[in-house]
Amino acid sequence: MEEAHNHPLSPAHPPCQFDEETLLDYLEDRVSDNLRATIESTPDCLARVHQLRRTIARIEQMLYRCTCPDVETLLDYQEHRLSGTDYLIIHAHVTGCPHCQAEITTMNAMDEVEVPLMPAPPFAAVQQGIRRLVEAVARPKTALGVLGSSVIYESPHLHMDLSTERMTGAMRNWMLTGDVRTPERLPAGSLVEAVQVQRIDQPDQPPIAATLDEDGSFVIAGLRSGVYRLHLLTTREEIVIRELHIGEAV
Repeated sequence: MEEAHNHPLSPAHPPCQFDEETLLDYLEDRVSDNLRATIESTPDCLARVHQLRRTIARIEQMLYRCTCPDVETLLDYQEHRLSGTDYLIIHAHVTGCPHCQAEITTMNAMDEVEVPLMPAPPFAAVQQGIRRLVEAVARPKTALGVLGSSVIYESPHLHMDLSTERMTGAMRNWMLTGDVRTPERLPAGSLVEAVQVQRIDQPDQPPIAATLDEDGSFVIAGLRSGVYRLHLLTTREEIVIRELHIGEAV
């Protein structure tokens, strides 16, 4: 769908009547069902919501960890490889920083994860050679900040910000959007090769591939409520989210 602000709006596609504060409330899931339906039935509102989400992501990128240690230093701290003054400084920072505490919690969770072997890779058509299989885990919600109802999944080399939106139309299916970035919050478009989801509560259903953008974001539309497994293929590993619950009936 073409963004409404790029072309003159016809009477059938009126301009969005809501301000940014209301649209932010929509993103944070703080609006009534009637207001949500009105926003989702107005293409210009959906275009502005999409732009607002990207603005939030840019602000988060500027603010995130601006006074925090980098990922490698936190990893050294988590694996007890720091000593002396370096350890004391990082320990004092982590003790008072909820963001770094969330990073450490995620690192500990990833250390405990065991990913079962899969009978066949889901990307046989594009996979060349062997890639490491890694499971992504959900980041604690206390660290989500302005991202509201979205969920961040993390692997050692990538962060995925996932969110769902109820689509308009008779089927009222769901749309899954994802923004993939490096631990330093840089776009990971050059690393992502393919993304797909597979129903695991209905394993006879075929996998659904995502539409990829050059900046590392992706969209999967037309999803019915259910439990899915997400596979993201990068240049060096296959990242798996074992259970992804989409919709209200799960």
